[in-house]
Amino acid sequence: MDITHLPNLCDDETMRLKYRDEHELLPCYSFKGDFRDELEKSLKGSVIVKILGKSVGFYFVSSKLNQLWKPKGKIEITDLENDFYMIKFAKDEDRHFALSKGPWIIQDHYLMVREWRPKFHPSTARFDTSLVFRIPELPMEYYNATMLTTLARSIGQQKKLDGNTFHANKGKFAVPMIEIEEVKYRVVYEALHKICICCGIYGHVSKTCSTRKVSDETGDSVVTKSPPVEASNQEDS
Repeated sequence: MDITHLPNLCDDETMRLKYRDEHELLPCYSFKGDFRDELEKSLKGSVIVKILGKSVGFYFVSSKLNQLWKPKGKIEITDLENDFYMIKFAKDEDRHFALSKGPWIIQDHYLMVREWRPKFHPSTARFDTSLVFRIPELPMEYYNATMLTTLARSIGQQKKLDGNTFHANKGKFAVPMIEIEEVKYRVVYEALHKICICCGIYGHVSKTCSTRKVSDETGDSVVTKSPPVEASNQEDS
């Protein structure tokens, strides 16, 4: 693309340029008036997606999204940094379907979906996602809709109960177990392959957890406080 004929936005002060500490290697730009709004208009209605815990290529994502959502109109996919993708929909009904249905799972991994917002940064972005989970070996007397709903709310904001499977909204943490009348029950999540039983954050396991501290006297693991994160980049050895 030949850009020599394009205007310099600084000439009419649509953008303003100055140098930090008068250093020519640190240019700083600012916008005039509502120019930022004009830039954002073209992206309004876009959706950001990411497959949790799996790095895949552009053509794989394009193929799977079309299979999963079966859009009635065209979808335009742009790959971003950190395994994020931006999706633009030709039809609003396709966008609504992608955002409101789900949870979406691709090859046993969650597909996280959220609306695009201005100043989206792939390196620092956080997602809320819908989790699907079960509580194995839960006594049959507890299979009461009201009680199951109460249990589910300690794990996330419940959306749906399907047999013995819960659908709930949850952000950064995954509850590894619940206790009822001094009996502990394990919580099993579908399509989440790494959940830490120390801090409840998905993306790593307890042996690599930064909040884990082993007592010299008892050998037991205890949890020390640390800033919560969305998902860890730690890998198992």
